[in-house]
Amino acid sequence: MRVKTESTTSQVGYDKSNFFKPSATATAVPVRPVTPPPSPPRDEPHILDLRGSDLGFSLKDALAKGLADGQPTVVPGNTQEDSKFAYSREINTLCLYSVKGLEIYEQITDLTEYYPFPAELEILRQYGDEIACSMFHVPSSILTEDYLFKMEGGGGKQERLRNVSRVADVPKQKWGDEAVGVNNFGVNGGLSPSLTSAASSAVAVELGSGSLDKTRHLLRSFSKLLKPANGGSPAPFSSIEYKALDVAPQSLVETLTNLTQQESKWVTPVADGSKRVLASGIAATYDEGLAHLVKNAGKETTKSLLWLGSSIGNFNREEARDFLSNIAKNVLNVGDTMVIGIDNCADGDMIRNAYDDPKGVTRSFIFEGVDHAGRELHGDIGGDGGLASKNFKYISRWNAAVGRHEAYVQCKVDGLVIPLPATAEAPATSVTLQKDEMVRIEVSYKYTHFEAQSLFDAAGLRLVQRWSDSRQLHSIYVVEKPKFYFPLRSSIPAGTNPYGLPSLEEWETMWKCWDSITLDIIPRSLLMTKPIPLRHIILFYLGHIPAFAGIHLCRYFSEAPFEPAHFATIFERGIDPDIGDPSKVNHWHSKVPDQESEWPALSEILAYQQLVRNRIRKVYEPSSKMTRRLARVMFMIFEHEAMHAETLVYIALQASNSLNPASGFGVPDFKSLSAFWDRQVAMDGVARRALLSFESSTVRLGHDDLEDEDFSAPYTSNHEFGWDCENPSREVEVPAFKISSLPVSNIEYLDWLRSLGSQLRSDLIPSSWKVQDAGSTPTTMNVWIKTLYGEIPFDYGKHWPLAASAIQIKAFAEARNARLPTQAEMAVVRRQSPVDSALGNVGFHNLHPVPPSLPKIQRDGSFGLGSDGGVWMWTSDVLDAHNGFAPSKIYPGYSSDFHDGTHLIVVGGSYVTPPRVARASFVNFYQAGYPYVVAGARLVFM
Repeated sequence: MRVKTESTTSQVGYDKSNFFKPSATATAVPVRPVTPPPSPPRDEPHILDLRGSDLGFSLKDALAKGLADGQPTVVPGNTQEDSKFAYSREINTLCLYSVKGLEIYEQITDLTEYYPFPAELEILRQYGDEIACSMFHVPSSILTEDYLFKMEGGGGKQERLRNVSRVADVPKQKWGDEAVGVNNFGVNGGLSPSLTSAASSAVAVELGSGSLDKTRHLLRSFSKLLKPANGGSPAPFSSIEYKALDVAPQSLVETLTNLTQQESKWVTPVADGSKRVLASGIAATYDEGLAHLVKNAGKETTKSLLWLGSSIGNFNREEARDFLSNIAKNVLNVGDTMVIGIDNCADGDMIRNAYDDPKGVTRSFIFEGVDHAGRELHGDIGGDGGLASKNFKYISRWNAAVGRHEAYVQCKVDGLVIPLPATAEAPATSVTLQKDEMVRIEVSYKYTHFEAQSLFDAAGLRLVQRWSDSRQLHSIYVVEKPKFYFPLRSSIPAGTNPYGLPSLEEWETMWKCWDSITLDIIPRSLLMTKPIPLRHIILFYLGHIPAFAGIHLCRYFSEAPFEPAHFATIFERGIDPDIGDPSKVNHWHSKVPDQESEWPALSEILAYQQLVRNRIRKVYEPSSKMTRRLARVMFMIFEHEAMHAETLVYIALQASNSLNPASGFGVPDFKSLSAFWDRQVAMDGVARRALLSFESSTVRLGHDDLEDEDFSAPYTSNHEFGWDCENPSREVEVPAFKISSLPVSNIEYLDWLRSLGSQLRSDLIPSSWKVQDAGSTPTTMNVWIKTLYGEIPFDYGKHWPLAASAIQIKAFAEARNARLPTQAEMAVVRRQSPVDSALGNVGFHNLHPVPPSLPKIQRDGSFGLGSDGGVWMWTSDVLDAHNGFAPSKIYPGYSSDFHDGTHLIVVGGSYVTPPRVARASFVNFYQAGYPYVVAGARLVFM
């Protein structure tokens, strides 16, 4: 049901005393047996009436509870001004949605001042196809001409299609053509088998459907997914159902009947075999509808929830987080999505006019809510008493400090008596309101993009894509439940140490991540290969992780090695050859088999891995004693696995066209995403080329974590662990400097390469790119970008941060009279824009870079929270022993083996860096000429 802000917490039955919290079997919300209603007339949509199945919610009880005496006084803020709006009573917002209230709301949506409705409608009209495709993980390109041909604009079309392949003379034939790659649909024109199955079906359930004036645009787009795709491929889906959930069954009948009659070309109320969307209704509260959905939706059906109209704004921020978190945990299956409309407006005058319009329509809407509440509580009691609009005036307030509009009614009568009926918790009584007493009836929270992203992260939902209207007042977000999710530091419960002993839950997430990379993304055919010749075969790393963990666990517990015992010898340590002379390895490493036949079988390695994982789980059993030394061992083997997960990703990127799509993550719609990025970059304008100026200051590097204290200090959960190159903390004086607002982008670097003309050297071309047509000139060379989804057209990633070697970026910097920043300078930048913020693109929240974002003024007045786009940042500092450095004894040579003058310090984190590794004190390091790491740089200008 669309409501003024555009729905409410209680409008659909959300109640703090009866929040939807199903158990593992999703039956915690009591649901009475539902008797199927008689079959409707053939042209009338089916309505499933679940009202009353939510036995814990009663509007009358909620109203009585909200108005009762004895409740604490709430001051909506911390200022003297806030105290003027203090209240201790509230009217449940559901009361706004009587039949008359809904009629008034329709008048509100026609008001010029009411921006939320037309802003969201604009998005759905303009981007409906893209949103529909994103909901069901279908590339939007299938609803248009083959955009690879379209991009070419005439000549060379077939050649362009061929060039997706590494073999230029082998055109794309079908899904799975090895020369092209098996997963980058939407890039080279194929469709995943999962999207071309004749048995595929999808369902979209809208929470609070209302008039459907906006939803109809999505339904038209849904219908297109039931038709054969461009090029004659089968339709992505054989059937799509749309279920409108609302509390009023008669309203559902009317709106769905109107919809199916007006949109009969695309929507049908009956399953008649036509390629149309099947529309039906569910009369229920949120709790009732979601419980039914959990119980009845099969995992084989692609599912998406729709929550339009900035309805989320009627929850406070904690309630919004809890509501979405419960949906993520208990309603959505892995890969399911949710569409959420969010109000982004920050213009106080516009908001005040929208919620207190000059014609008084909103005031009438609020007053009808008051009268409805009175009818529910005590009926018409006559005279001047009771809960009636004539006894109140409407107070509208924009609370800018917290980003919330507040709607109150203020009592005009001194000693106003309101009868309250008996409830399950209290006998019948009455309450007396004093003159000028405030009663809250509605709130509407607004969200910046940072706040929205933080909300999704806290709920365990991955942002897939967003769309905004032309005035940036409103956004529609598509989020999904991913296969695994690393929460950011800001989402970890208060009192939890994010850098201490990893929890067992963190381990399970890490293992899902590792298995996704090694057993899902990387195909078996690559295990015996070296996509990076300087590294071992990929299979080595699958054995190295459990071997490293097993060695340290057995050493600590004085246990015999895990079997097969010789795995600890083969897989103990990898190699880091000298870039200048790959035959030289300047540190001790394992001797590995020379012949492919001598390597262990994958099945043996996985069995060995399982033994080690089970031993790790045993450490967390209640009977196991934790010591600081054991906690360090667990920290070390956890972060070692996390770092090698990233190593495997950048190795895999060198074979990007041979990779599999990551299951449990929607494949990015790069065409749609790149169009959005183009719009965002255009809005930023010249600000993206501006410099950030920092005055001279003192910055603290590293943190204190002395390894030798492990045997004398007791274990405490608040101790933060780190590596030897992080300890100890020290203060560094940083002179004033000017640095680029953003890292060097792909397009900036390509423009520079092209400007070199005949002076262009092949060693300046990054390994993150694939250049087709080797004989082409700099101005005509055809560049593609390597991703986990195959090689994508350069245009799609042109705004991404460049990933290149430090030597390559140094050359670019020198041409601009600039240099790489120092570690300390980057630490100053990080104080303003932490890499592990919600906008930082770390922790597999995307499986690709994104355009870096500018720091902005935040709601609290601070300036910051820009991002690097998901790549590490090179510094000019050479890795060496700093003051107080003590080499690790538990992991000898961790960093000291690389104090060779060739390794530079790298800071921050990438899109595949778990958040705990992206901490401010973490020090990464690579040889300056190493071309494969996902690292870029900002530039300091001299």
